[in-house]
Amino acid sequence: MSKLVQIKTKVKITDLALLKEAVLATGVPQGELLEGTNMSFSGFGGAKANADLIVKQTWTKGYSPLGFTRTDEGYIASVDHLDDRNIMCRLGLQGNSYVGYVSQWYTALQAKRALKRDGFSAKVKVEGTQVVVLASR
Repeated sequence: MSKLVQIKTKVKITDLALLKEAVLATGVPQGELLEGTNMSFSGFGGAKANADLIVKQTWTKGYSPLGFTRTDEGYIASVDHLDDRNIMCRLGLQGNSYVGYVSQWYTALQAKRALKRDGFSAKVKVEGTQVVVLASR
């Protein structure tokens, strides 16, 4: 049975702008994102959640929208547990979790920023199921 679950990433996601950039990097079109404060959305079967960043259901093509909510511990995702894996399949990727994939992008973009500050040229790309950062001087 389908249900909304909260997923805390291994990486502490604290920067909303960078989170949004990471979500967009996964292929979500800009028009599929809603940004606000404590916005309510409904999942399959009427489950309710609140979020500060929502990926519309029209993009996920799943049971419900995907939301990210700010907490004291960083942003936490609310997603239908079946959608989390199925989005990866629709993207043609073999990974286990879309939220985990967003987390990889967030970390890579964070590293790219830091490298650029230190004078490096940095590029982010996907290799297999991993998001990697390539840097050079």
